[in-house]
Order: sequence, then C-alpha cells, then structure tokens
Amino acid sequence: MYERQGEYEKAEELYEKSLRIRERVLGEEHPSTAASYNNLAGVYLRQGVSKKMFAYYLKAFKVFCSQLGLEHPNTQIVYNNIKMVYDKLNPKGNFKHWLEEKVKE
Repeated sequence: MYERQGEYEKAEELYEKSLRIRERVLGEEHPSTAASYNNLAGVYLRQGVSKKMFAYYLKAFKVFCSQLGLEHPNTQIVYNNIKMVYDKLNPKGNFKHWLEEKVKE
C-alpha cells in the first residue's frame, strides 16, 4: 500500500522487515524470500537507487532460477524487470551477456 501511495521509505522499511523474517524462517533460497528481494528492488527502482536495486533483482532471479526454473512466471517477471532497467541504462549493452556474468558471481 505504501509503495502505491509513493511512500517509498515506509514501504522499504516494511519490505526489509518482511525479508528478514522470511530469511530467518524460510531461508535465503526460498521463493517467498526471493519475492521479498524483488519487492525491495522495485522500491529501490522507484527511488533511483540502482546499485541496491540490481543487487536485489539479481538475488531474486538467482533464487527463482534455481528453485523454480527459468521458464517459471516469477522468474520471467524478475528477468523482465532487470532487462527493462538494464536496457534503459545501457541501450547499446549486451543484456544476456551481462546477466550471464552476474549470475556467475
């Protein structure tokens, strides 16, 4: 609700709390935890915090890939989120190559 209202700091605070609970209870490799990574990335995107945004999108992508597979809708949503931002920031870049390198890290 806060995110939709443009109250990104409040949204970030609640997403952070949710993430910490999910990490503690479910672990870092659980799809629900990955959903929290994706949510935080979205808040950072709207705030223009690109370093944190990419880090959380990549964490979500890696978990969804390993737990659900590349073709799963959740994985594809995160993939498209990352691609949209990457293409906007690097219109002449090679997204697939960049993503492959990031996934290896």
